[in-house]
Amino acid sequence: MPSGTQRETRQDKIQHRDGGGISTVHKAIPNPEQIATLVRQAQQSVAVGDFHTARKLFQQASDAGNAAASLALAASYDPVVLSRLDVRVSTQT
Repeated sequence: MPSGTQRETRQDKIQHRDGGGISTVHKAIPNPEQIATLVRQAQQSVAVGDFHTARKLFQQASDAGNAAASLALAASYDPVVLSRLDVRVSTQT
């Protein structure tokens, strides 16, 4: 397949121990375009106040190695940042 006509998703091998020994899991890593889409969707979610969705999307982009997504994810828990966005955090569970 010629490069540039279709992007493939990179895969990383992850090994972990389970009860029966070590198993290998192939985890799909988004390509740069997919990461940019995740970040853009997360920012849109923040704009409408959907922090649950935004955090999940930022986490996916962060797991793929996007530093800006990592910072945005951390900021979504920062009370100072949230107060600037006029978000009120409930301390009740």
